[in-house]
Amino acid sequence: MGLLTPYIMVFGIYYVLGRDTGELVADIRENLFAESPEPVLSRVSIAALTVSGLMLIVSIVFLMEHINSMKIKSRKTFIFCYGELVFRSFSILQVLCFG
Repeated sequence: MGLLTPYIMVFGIYYVLGRDTGELVADIRENLFAESPEPVLSRVSIAALTVSGLMLIVSIVFLMEHINSMKIKSRKTFIFCYGELVFRSFSILQVLCFG
């Protein structure tokens, strides 16, 4: 449902403004299902991804060091959200690499 909500809102706006919704459907179909070229990563984008990855690792380590000082509710929430994030990331990675 979360994926469909923006499209439903855009369809509503197109309908109210009297624009062609068939054009919107064609754009969505092209963006989701058409083949696209392989992404080309420049040195700047690789550097930016490396820096953001390092920042993510440092922040996770910082949070793991301070997890004992958190209240029980926030500790459970953090562990659940972190577990979900890691699980979904590895699931997507497996589908993209091996699927």
